[in-house]
Amino acid sequence: MPYASGLSTAADTARAVAEAADAVRAALPGRPDLAVAFFTPPHLPAADRLAKELTARLGTDTVVGCLAEGVVGTGREVERGPAVSVWAADFGGPVAVEPFHLRPEHTPDGLSLFGW
Repeated sequence: MPYASGLSTAADTARAVAEAADAVRAALPGRPDLAVAFFTPPHLPAADRLAKELTARLGTDTVVGCLAEGVVGTGREVERGPAVSVWAADFGGPVAVEPFHLRPEHTPDGLSLFGW
C-alpha cells in the first residue's frame, strides 16, 4: 500500500494545503483513496476550505481531519504556530472509505463520543 505525507508551516491556509498536498502528490504514484489532515488552531477558521482544497488537489473523495495542538509530519514536529500535516494512502484497488463525524458530549457518566 503506497502512502505519503506532507507538512507545511505556512500561516496562509491555502498555501499550507498546497505545500502539503504537493509533497504528497510528488511521493504518491496513484490517486489516494484516503487523506488524513491534522492542523493547528491558526487554521481552524478555514477548516472547511482546507478540506475542500485538499480534496481538489489530491483528487480523493475522502478527507478526514483533526484539529491538534501539535502535528507531526515528514520527520518533524510542530507544537507552536501554524501547521498542516497530511497523510494519504492508495489502497491499491477498489475500496469504499466511509468517513464519519464524532462529537463529544457530556453525559451523567462523563464525556462520551457520539456518531460512531
